Amino acid sequence: MSVRQTIRNLLIAVLPTSAIEWIKDTRKTVRRKQWERTVANDPDARLGQVELEAYLRDLGVERGRDLILHSSMRKIGMVEGGAPTLIAAVQSVIGADATLLMPTYPLTKGALEHMQDPTPFDVRTDKSTMGRITNTLMAMPGAQRSAHPTHSVTAIGPDAEAYTAHHHTTPTPCGPGSPFWHLSEKGGQILCIGIGIGKVTSHHVIEDKVADFPIEVYFPERLTKRVIFADGHEEEVEAKAHDERWTLYRVDNDEAAYEEVHNAMKAADIVREGPVGRATAHLFRADHLDRVLGERLEREGTTIYRLAEVQQSQSA
Repeated sequence: MSVRQTIRNLLIAVLPTSAIEWIKDTRKTVRRKQWERTVANDPDARLGQVELEAYLRDLGVERGRDLILHSSMRKIGMVEGGAPTLIAAVQSVIGADATLLMPTYPLTKGALEHMQDPTPFDVRTDKSTMGRITNTLMAMPGAQRSAHPTHSVTAIGPDAEAYTAHHHTTPTPCGPGSPFWHLSEKGGQILCIGIGIGKVTSHHVIEDKVADFPIEVYFPERLTKRVIFADGHEEEVEAKAHDERWTLYRVDNDEAAYEEVHNAMKAADIVREGPVGRATAHLFRADHLDRVLGERLEREGTTIYRLAEVQQSQSA
């Protein structure tokens, strides 16, 4: 583990969630200003819809196949028209017969704190904390947002309702019945632009499907939260919260875990990598990811976690 990651993990362990979120927000602001200065006078960094579509086709994005997008607008470069242009480019490439999805989680704190907060989750008005492009998608005509209190997903397209309507009833956020599970069942695409493969929520599908997963990834408490649905009615929704102690050793936070998962995906030849503007993009199918992680679970006893470190922490 690098010195940088050791310091990062220590800060996560000792600082309150509010302080960690303030640090993240400050870093985002600084990076955004640096990015704006970098591309403001560089015409080669500016992209329109036509250029974006060409990048996506070259990467291998398939027409007629549903797609979930995880992206960083800042990494791409100066997109003329901003987030709506990128959304339009993706929709154009996958076609009108396919559904576009994005994570639109409302989390401003850890999942456990979020569930324990008495403030209701309002599907209609609570912003996504997953970036500007996700909030843009939510505001589009025809977009439908699931009412899951921690892992809300927004979809637009012919199967938007099928993906989102029952998410709040699923026992786990990513397991059977969830949008992530449906995407895998349909052989949908996962597109990551500028963020690597670590922050892909679909990594959790396999652990939510396997009854005897070797790590207790959720807090044991029964948690409920008031949710205000799109039609204005309220319900008490039950949801599990990820145990944040183990996220330190997970693919999205641990460099070694990231390399192990990335290498397994490359060895199985399921991931395509290429540029989208200035960003590096990764494209793979959700069912292929499930297969690779399932094989890794059978072979090594883990999926996206460094199992030895988790077990050592559990026994400490």
